[in-house]
Amino acid sequence: MRNLRQSLDLLSKVLILFAVILTLIHGMTFWTRLTIRQHRANYRQGKFVVTDASVTRYEGNVDYDLTGTVAGREEHLFPQFPRGSEPRNKADLLRAYPLGTEISVIYNPDAPSTVFNGESSRLIQAGKSYFDEEPRRFRDAALKTFVPLPLAIIFFLIARYANKQHSNIKVTSEPA
Repeated sequence: MRNLRQSLDLLSKVLILFAVILTLIHGMTFWTRLTIRQHRANYRQGKFVVTDASVTRYEGNVDYDLTGTVAGREEHLFPQFPRGSEPRNKADLLRAYPLGTEISVIYNPDAPSTVFNGESSRLIQAGKSYFDEEPRRFRDAALKTFVPLPLAIIFFLIARYANKQHSNIKVTSEPA
């Protein structure tokens, strides 16, 4: 029984660490969703014209983006690919989006150009229906950001309470 209590205690601490990491990762996505929501009125439909492509490999990961122009300004677009079909090199990316390709985007030159989790709030590969789905994306990001840590803390507190209750139980032997 003691090993089970120790295991639950350790598990509760690991869950808190895991929840903090999840909160930080999804918090970046939530920040992007919040920025898009805040600047929604300033987004305009546009065409992104591909002028170059870039693929960077590091530690087993591949980052890729397209360079091009939209509304007369040079910008970087981070195209979305289905899982497993991401480009492995510049040639793959240029096969999917040859130079001169026009891509429908929504664009806000005043939004921050920061990129979190492969997503920019300035330039988004999407059509006008993008904002119809934005409340769902915002809700998903909020849930993934704000739910894991409180749940882990509740589990931790329950495990601590159970351990404390068990240590307060006094075993007395009665004479026979």
